[in-house]
Amino acid sequence: MPDNATCPNCGGALTYNANVLANECAYCGSSFKTKASNDKGGVSILDDAAFTPFTISKDQFKKNVLKWIVDQRDNPGDILSRSEFYGIEDTFVPVYIFKGKYSCEWTAFKENDNALRKLLKLAPKREAVKSGTLQNTFQVVALGNERYNTYNNKLWAIIQNTIDEAEEAPLHPIWRALANFDIRARKMQPAIKEIVEEGMRTDMGLSVGKAWEKHGQQMVRAAIHKSLTDQHPGLLYTMDITYDLDPVSKAYLPFYTTKAVYHYEDGVGSTEYNICMDGATGDIFGETVQDAQVFSIKQMNLFPKFVGVGFLISVALYFYRFFLPDGHTNLSEHNNPILSPIGGTWWWLRVIILWVVLPLIATLQVPTLLLKNRSRRKRAKREREFQDHQLGILKLTSFNDDRR
Repeated sequence: MPDNATCPNCGGALTYNANVLANECAYCGSSFKTKASNDKGGVSILDDAAFTPFTISKDQFKKNVLKWIVDQRDNPGDILSRSEFYGIEDTFVPVYIFKGKYSCEWTAFKENDNALRKLLKLAPKREAVKSGTLQNTFQVVALGNERYNTYNNKLWAIIQNTIDEAEEAPLHPIWRALANFDIRARKMQPAIKEIVEEGMRTDMGLSVGKAWEKHGQQMVRAAIHKSLTDQHPGLLYTMDITYDLDPVSKAYLPFYTTKAVYHYEDGVGSTEYNICMDGATGDIFGETVQDAQVFSIKQMNLFPKFVGVGFLISVALYFYRFFLPDGHTNLSEHNNPILSPIGGTWWWLRVIILWVVLPLIATLQVPTLLLKNRSRRKRAKREREFQDHQLGILKLTSFNDDRR
């Protein structure tokens, strides 16, 4: 904004406050905004864009990202040695700051999914149980481009041929970074020409109206839905929302991003994972890699196996009586939880315990114990690899091809 800019309403001198995005005339209170508005609902944007500079170096990003990968308990133990890291990108991500008020008329439904409907393969019956109106203010930080919208993670599900086709992966971690982003806690500076040009390079032509339609509304809607489910969990909701938007601000936020490919053992496939860091605060957001062995443990159907073990124990107890004095002719004298005639009370109790109760307990507990043990061993292996990298013993694949 020019130093000698004046308010078109009262003619007073305008002063830009670098710490806030929405500026007003000190004399008449008019907002600094453009005359143009978007066709998609008349969303207007303020003249001044702002940015936050980088305060974290690339070297610190590399170190912190590797430590973050090591700290994620779901990652495989050999994730550093078997990952191929791409270059690091440092960029100013364009975002729009949407704020205003909303009014939401909602209805909550409860699904009636009884045994008869399941037997007949009928869809659950929905019954309205609550309704109301929710009004509040909102402020969300939405992406100003579509670059980090979605991407395809093609081979993650090839583990043990469980899924044949590629699945669409979640949104980029930058979305999670912006989900609870508090723009008011940032010290913003007026966006200089170089920052705007860098942002325009990654804008991909997304207008403020499109950003509100695709990103902003979805973020507000998600926040409202979370508020409702926190108050009334276990219900389904329909929402009719109207918005009263204030003038929209634009900002450029510093992010480091990198992508890596983890190659599974024995050539069963590979998976991409993305990691980003807020270049001003150092907060890291990223994806984890599905460990093939953990996936196998979770998919184990152990109940039939434990029932079989219970059956073998029952057979062993039956034949054990032949080793007792006169056991083959005097079994009725041994009427207890261990030995009893077939069909008696103790026999039925033994069947229930050995064929149902203990198999259920084992099916629930054994995978948990296996996963805990596996998690400890994976963590130890990841830490050893990190130490080897720090000592120069383990060389990472790439990670030095920086790009801008």
